[in-house]
Amino acid sequence: MYNQIAVVSPLARLTHLTRLLLVRNQIVDVAPLASLTNLPELSLGAKLIADVSPLAILTHLTWLNLNENAIADVSHLANLINLTGLSLYGNATADVSPLAHLINLTELSLGANRIADVAPLVNLNQLTSLSLINNQIADVSPLATLTQLTQLFLADNQIVDVARLATLTNLTTLGLEDNPLENRTCPVQPATICRFDHQF
Repeated sequence: MYNQIAVVSPLARLTHLTRLLLVRNQIVDVAPLASLTNLPELSLGAKLIADVSPLAILTHLTWLNLNENAIADVSHLANLINLTGLSLYGNATADVSPLAHLINLTELSLGANRIADVAPLVNLNQLTSLSLINNQIADVSPLATLTQLTQLFLADNQIVDVARLATLTNLTTLGLEDNPLENRTCPVQPATICRFDHQF
């Protein structure tokens, strides 16, 4: 998993793979992986990947990890409607509107990106875990519709008001550390669900 792999073309013939983990390598071009159309699980964290358009035809994917790359455009992921888990932590994504089509998602990680508008996520009502830490989010009211959430992580944003999140009665964890909150009252009960300060 942690190697110096830069070229993935030899993997193109392995069309019966069920799991491919290529984290922390030197991969730039993922085009050869487009032939793995039966693949359900893929992890590609290389810090170098910017273009994920070749992955658009991998519609059998149920889990996709693209953490710590250089991905700004996620429009090519919109066709991956069988995804139940998607992780894009540590990329350069600002526009998450293409993800609105991924209505089967139960886990979504979008931390450490450039996201300000979370309204496109409003219909992802199967989500149970959502991470949006370290972005540029001020308005979290669109998230009030995601009533299946049990974990919501919002640390390191620009949030001042979380009262609208009172609808999220299934939450067991609500991370609000390092936000300019006007009121540090937990919107859900018990109040211990909320984390306002980092725990070291």
